[in-house]
Amino acid sequence: MKALLPPSAYETLQSSLPTLRRKGDDRPFSETFKDYAMWFNHIIRVEDNRMIKMEFLWWFITRGAMIVCAQNQAGVDIVLPACVRTGDLSHDTVTAILIQVKNAKQYDDKINKTLFDMMGPIQIALFGKGPGSQKPVIRMVFALTSQEHTVQIRSRGERADTRSGGFDEITTFDIWCAGLSSDTFQVNEKDNVSAYELLLERSLQPHDAFESGETNDWDMDKETRAKRGRRRREMAALTKSPVEHHGIHFKRDSDPMAMEDDGES
Repeated sequence: MKALLPPSAYETLQSSLPTLRRKGDDRPFSETFKDYAMWFNHIIRVEDNRMIKMEFLWWFITRGAMIVCAQNQAGVDIVLPACVRTGDLSHDTVTAILIQVKNAKQYDDKINKTLFDMMGPIQIALFGKGPGSQKPVIRMVFALTSQEHTVQIRSRGERADTRSGGFDEITTFDIWCAGLSSDTFQVNEKDNVSAYELLLERSLQPHDAFESGETNDWDMDKETRAKRGRRRREMAALTKSPVEHHGIHFKRDSDPMAMEDDGES
């Protein structure tokens, strides 16, 4: 965490209390995870979401691997296994950092509680049902396209359920990382985030096969390139909003997408 977050955010995290807490787990981050360690030097993309259970997580530590989840995993994109250093490595001594990465522009510096709920250790069956099997978990959201660059540690909400005494089923520390800069992530003085910014920009670009002026059209005149681009878009009907993708379905003056593009209501 010290290597990932900017110094000020890391210091704040050290003294932060859990966002959710089980009874007896009301300790700051620095005390909660003081005996935990991580080790990985490569990535394994799992094809079965059942692999992100504590019964298997310690196997990844023996391999020195972090986990990229299957593409149909709803709530978690990345799992970093962590274990207690003072005990034998087993399913009884392992927990995880759960990360969800967002490049959609609607996610900014405002914490979206729903994204953390989707990473609930109970919901994704990370731990078993036994009372002694659950360990504290770190949940993180990377909202990479946010215009505001900040790290927010989600504070603990008030508990209205008196039956549980104000306690939860699991202990979590929730961290929201907004933007892509040195204000969000730790950056070495010799490095910068430009390479990551290029990757993020590329992930947001649509498929370029529909555009005119492709590299294989370089020897054609402008009008021919434009016509070829329109033909390509017609072959991919309803995939995007420009009229060429769906013009066969509407007259131009009745096309809702066209009216929107023209600024009409």
